[in-house]
Amino acid sequence: MSSPDSQNLEFSWGRYAKRAWLAWIWAALLFVQSSIPYDMLPPAPPIIGWDKVVHMVLFGILAFLLLKSRVDGQPAVWMILLFCLAYGATDELHQLAVPGRFASIYDWIADGIGAGLVAWIMVRIEAGKKRTFSSR
Repeated sequence: MSSPDSQNLEFSWGRYAKRAWLAWIWAALLFVQSSIPYDMLPPAPPIIGWDKVVHMVLFGILAFLLLKSRVDGQPAVWMILLFCLAYGATDELHQLAVPGRFASIYDWIADGIGAGLVAWIMVRIEAGKKRTFSSR
């Protein structure tokens, strides 16, 4: 039998999983997109680093959706960032099996920068809101 504390934790994770449905759909879309063989992708603009910007935006959106789904401050921001990093790593490894695609540590770093930047901005905004309400 589980303790009341563990039941509370499970309940919070269950609520979070339900609230994060849009993030799970986004993650699935990222998986589908990374399953497309290279020769079937639309041509990228001839801008150096464009693909890294795309990685940062895509994983920034994932972090945003996961952070907006939090329930009573749970899960912790670091756990969401860890999930984004792990998902980015598995995405890169998955691309090894896709014709014409390859894994890149630089893509993974861009994933982490995008997720981290969005998390930092959201934490700063949340802290500013708390400060504003507490000073009233």
